[in-house]
Amino acid sequence: MKKYIFAVAVILTIVFSAVVVCFYFPKHKISVNTDAPKQADITDNGKIMNRADRKLISELIKQTIQDVLDGKKIKYPDLRNYPAKWSANKVVYTTLNIGNTLRGCQGNFNNPKPLLYAIIDAAHNAAFNDPRFPKLTQQEFDNPDFNFYITILNEPKPLLFRTEQDIVHKLKPFQHGLYLTYEDDNNIKKRGLFLPSVWKKNPAPWQFWLRLKKKAHIRENFFSDRFKVYYLPAETIRDFRFMIKQDEKRIQQALSAFKKLFQPDGHITYKIDFGKGISSAKNNIVREMGSGYGLAYAYYVTHDASLQPLIKNFLKYAQSATVSYQNGKLIADNQHKISSGATALALLAVLYYEQETKSDDFESFRIDLKNALVSLFNPDIGVYRSPYDKTTSPYYDGETWLALTMYNIFHPDDEAISNLIPQLNKTMYDKYSDSYLGNFFHWGTQVAAHQYAHYQDPLMYDYLKKQLNIYIDNIMFHLSAGSCSYVEGLSEAALALQNKDHELYNKILLRMENQLDTVRLLQEIPFRENARGQVVHEMKPLLGLFLNDYKSLITRSDATQHCLSALLKAQMVFHDAP
Repeated sequence: MKKYIFAVAVILTIVFSAVVVCFYFPKHKISVNTDAPKQADITDNGKIMNRADRKLISELIKQTIQDVLDGKKIKYPDLRNYPAKWSANKVVYTTLNIGNTLRGCQGNFNNPKPLLYAIIDAAHNAAFNDPRFPKLTQQEFDNPDFNFYITILNEPKPLLFRTEQDIVHKLKPFQHGLYLTYEDDNNIKKRGLFLPSVWKKNPAPWQFWLRLKKKAHIRENFFSDRFKVYYLPAETIRDFRFMIKQDEKRIQQALSAFKKLFQPDGHITYKIDFGKGISSAKNNIVREMGSGYGLAYAYYVTHDASLQPLIKNFLKYAQSATVSYQNGKLIADNQHKISSGATALALLAVLYYEQETKSDDFESFRIDLKNALVSLFNPDIGVYRSPYDKTTSPYYDGETWLALTMYNIFHPDDEAISNLIPQLNKTMYDKYSDSYLGNFFHWGTQVAAHQYAHYQDPLMYDYLKKQLNIYIDNIMFHLSAGSCSYVEGLSEAALALQNKDHELYNKILLRMENQLDTVRLLQEIPFRENARGQVVHEMKPLLGLFLNDYKSLITRSDATQHCLSALLKAQMVFHDAP
């Protein structure tokens, strides 16, 4: 009976899925057993398909295709030599592309079979049995832009709701597909299904839901308590080689546009509207300092010499925006408002500039910034916003914690900082480790990761475990630049934990693989045909910047700062991943 229930549930996915993955949606009838038992699925728990499993899948796909091209028979491994999960009946679809152009897409939609065999058959059929394409050739397979991804579908799960707003509120962009069914008063059944890949075309939850209703031939303004809605868990296994290569291009696009925001006097254009042709020169000292830090970090990672004069001019500008405090200096805006956060970000810019250039041009500036920040730290509450505002902020706490941590790593002989770091760590651990704060998470995880990687501090390991499990298990994706900052923290944590905590490391990787789609989309949207027509001519040289969110064609310099840094850090993770 259990096998029968599972088979009925699988019917939901198998009838639709092959063509859905391949970007069109035919009409089919589907039956769903709402009493089907829940099973552990790949997407929800992130534990079944670990990094080694995903590497095996990629190797199976490539080996299967190459064997057929060589005139060999398909090889099916002995399931007895693999863990039980590889024998579970699954529905699998393989999509092949040349660049971003579809080259084949097939799945076992009529024949669920052991996962290992389903992967091999889907790869073979996508390459050689898709009726829309000729058989794949060796030349195509050897093309550097040849790439693939696999979608593994799992049992649908009911979504409970009372209102339409409930449905939209519970949607998890880029994580789940959705299935809708409704039987009207004339006993006509209407159905629609979207897989997670559809989020790329419909990133807004309301847009995703309304398009699904349209797919089911249900009016946008119609709602009924007879709607039945199901999550469709799915896991996508990507071709990391191609993903890394594409992200390298995205990084270059971003750097090319980002550099144009840095003016000859070191000032940074802060806000850009692609649609209205307005670029704001409004001074926002914290975001300017953050953008300078972002470019300095990119210089440190890419070794792009063209960035050096821009950062040097920026640091001179930052020097001119200081006020003296005790035995140091703090950054202040043109209204003389002092900010510990801006000071910390300027210090990070100096540190990364010095590391890349091996120059001491800004040594005294670095020391002044460090001294002033130390003076603003109160072990009982954190980092003061300014000498005149003795409150604290998660942003300023996090930025200062990161700046002084990197100072300690780059200048370990500074005894004052070395003696301060343990107390700073304890204060931030006690204040932030047990709960999630979106405006602190990315700073805190970066700091804890650096501290653990360099000093094996058990307190920082415990901090990472607490924060990462809270975030990954409870916080859904957001299609905004905030998602980029979270990838920064995830990336540093992955690098620190790769050889320490394999379970948590794999959990981070799975989250990153999906969340990076939101990062890429923020850069991609202005390039799309429907959006590009809205970009005024004078803004086109700035295409490559990342939007603040998907709702408008507006961006800020710090959005690109975080998204560019996210891609750079993610590159290091996926290059190093076993």
